[in-house]
Amino acid sequence: MTAEPTTASPPEWTRVRATARADREFLARAAETVVTVGIQQLVDLGTGIPTSPAPSTIPSPGEAHHGGA
Repeated sequence: MTAEPTTASPPEWTRVRATARADREFLARAAETVVTVGIQQLVDLGTGIPTSPAPSTIPSPGEAHHGGA
């Protein structure tokens, strides 16, 4: 049995994009917070899809932060 491909209407994709952006913004804030309190290693168990900023690119305390994409 093969599943039929589905297409989402533009409003649905708008919500998907907004949710994905909000998720990435939360991840960046969370990573910055744990680095600020002294945690030096993070494990990113992501999907493998390249995104920005990657947790490995978030500066540690004392490094200049120039913001994300």
